[in-house]
Amino acid sequence: MGRFDVTEHNLQGKQRCHIISEKSEVPAVREEIVSLLVGLGYRQRDVFAVRLATEEALLNAIEHGNQCDKKKRVTVSYLLDPQKAEISVSDEGAGFDPDSVPDCTATDNLPKPRGRGIALMRGFMDSVEFGGKGNTLRLVKYNSARREGPPTEGAPTPE
Repeated sequence: MGRFDVTEHNLQGKQRCHIISEKSEVPAVREEIVSLLVGLGYRQRDVFAVRLATEEALLNAIEHGNQCDKKKRVTVSYLLDPQKAEISVSDEGAGFDPDSVPDCTATDNLPKPRGRGIALMRGFMDSVEFGGKGNTLRLVKYNSARREGPPTEGAPTPE
């Protein structure tokens, strides 16, 4: 997998950091996170959401952030526990203003290929935050199997 791996396993969760540079490395990181979420008892819909958002974040960082420059790195770190999954993705690109990305659901933008990844991440995750110049992204998904009360607004209803 990535060039730098640090793993901490404890009774409460899993923590790891990977540094990758190529699209071919994305599936291994994504599936590692998915496997751990399944083991932590996340519902299938939560696992799907994290899988989709993680793939989008990593591919965006490689393609748009680092411009597919294999000399540049994407750092992905995560902390997963039975209550929530936190995934951070940072690239070495110049960054961008996420608010300047056009709404991909607007009629004029439907045929355009830009902005769908961010919209998907925002739609499926509980929190999507861009830090710094826009080259660091933090994704958060709460385990709906552990959450008490009604689901958050816009979230799918429980299985």
